[in-house]
Amino acid sequence: MTNNNKINCSICFVNTSKYNCPKCKNIKYCSIECSNKHKEQTNDHKNISQNNIESNNSIENSNKPRYSGSGNINISNANLAYFKQVTEEQLKKLDDSKYIQSCITHKKLKELILEVDNKTLDYDRIDLLEQYRKNIPEFNEFILKVLTTIGTLDNLSIDNNGNLIPKQ
Repeated sequence: MTNNNKINCSICFVNTSKYNCPKCKNIKYCSIECSNKHKEQTNDHKNISQNNIESNNSIENSNKPRYSGSGNINISNANLAYFKQVTEEQLKKLDDSKYIQSCITHKKLKELILEVDNKTLDYDRIDLLEQYRKNIPEFNEFILKVLTTIGTLDNLSIDNNGNLIPKQ
């Protein structure tokens, strides 16, 4: 039986988090390796600090609600820049993946993806993604396989049968 109170690492998404980023507060990581990766992704938090300044000066952003989802990500408008856009190369990898192509034909998974996509606000999308990842193991596995396919998870790979396996 798994402990539902444990929160996975915000960087590798696999291991249970043990530490919080002192600057972001919302990012949790499991190891120094993931901490270093987070620092690299955020340019040692220089980008996030600049985005905080810009968003604090923005009237449009000041009227938007803060994200308060129940998942392991707790972000404000200013930190949305942390989440990366998918590149054309990564989209091609998804197109070329037989596993991903077979998954998106499943009716229930397709409904879940469309429900997330139909949310108007990024915060609502992130909240719903986190809820689904936490409560629907098959959805979480799909997300992990998507992230592995596009090369954002360094510690996992996918074997010929579509199974997630740790990299060695």
